[in-house]
Amino acid sequence: MARRGVSWIASILFIVALGIWGYVTVQDTVSQGLVMGEPAPDALLFDLDGRPVRLSEFSGRPLILRFSSRTCSFCYDDFGFLEELQRQFGDDLQIIAVEVGAPLNMVRDAVRGRNESYPVLVDLQGEAVAAYQPSGAPQNYFINAQGRLLSRTLGELSEMDYRAHVAQILRPDGYAFTSVQDEVKAIASQVRCQECQGMSAWQSQAPSAWQMREEIEEMLKAGWTRDEILDALVDQYGVWILMTPPAEGRFVWVYLTPFLVIGIGGAAAHALLSRRRRQAAAGQGDQQRAEEAVEVDPELEARVRRRLQEYL
Repeated sequence: MARRGVSWIASILFIVALGIWGYVTVQDTVSQGLVMGEPAPDALLFDLDGRPVRLSEFSGRPLILRFSSRTCSFCYDDFGFLEELQRQFGDDLQIIAVEVGAPLNMVRDAVRGRNESYPVLVDLQGEAVAAYQPSGAPQNYFINAQGRLLSRTLGELSEMDYRAHVAQILRPDGYAFTSVQDEVKAIASQVRCQECQGMSAWQSQAPSAWQMREEIEEMLKAGWTRDEILDALVDQYGVWILMTPPAEGRFVWVYLTPFLVIGIGGAAAHALLSRRRRQAAAGQGDQQRAEEAVEVDPELEARVRRRLQEYL
């Protein structure tokens, strides 16, 4: 019996130890990443001439940080593309190519002067990797002018639709959403399907609903906010396109009707119950008067009783 107890305790201790080892291993090996919406961290890097440059020197402008490495076998030689992209956006934003895991001379030889409009910075001391914790390469971070990290993507910029991410960091009001698809769902859920009965454009699989979702996505990628998109759809299709009409103007009655119905119904029920109580009270009075009207004379009742006794 004692041996069985010792065996159970040993098994439990082994399972607990295994769980602790697994937790510590995962914590040490899996990057936790950054929280979107938080301030972007600063880091010390070095330009191609070996001079120190801090990311905070670029504060006040929207930024695209591209993390990649010349030691990455599948990462593109994208310096020419980044130059074209920087010229396309001009002074609206700043692209920064951050190179990690490679010596300065290797990066300089790979760039070959193709970065006239943007800086290529090398993370020689690993500060940028430690601060941003990229989950892979290449990884891109989108930072607005207020210094907030709004989004990140994994993969080559040249192979992705980055318009929505850029549109967010270019907004002067700092408006941001978690992801394009989540925002499309949130907006399409408020918009009525044009072919269906009582269904939103997100719930429906009708062709017009798919077209509406694509239209909303294009507006988001162009930098429109949720309220701006809904206002534009109302201007284009009319207010009936909204699943829930606004509580203003001629649509106030939609929200007041339930209260009016409840109020009128309550008043009618009260009047009906009051009428029935009055009728019940009147009926009781009539019954009492009828009983009083048929009351028998005591002397007559006594004579009837005596007659009945004589015969019985």
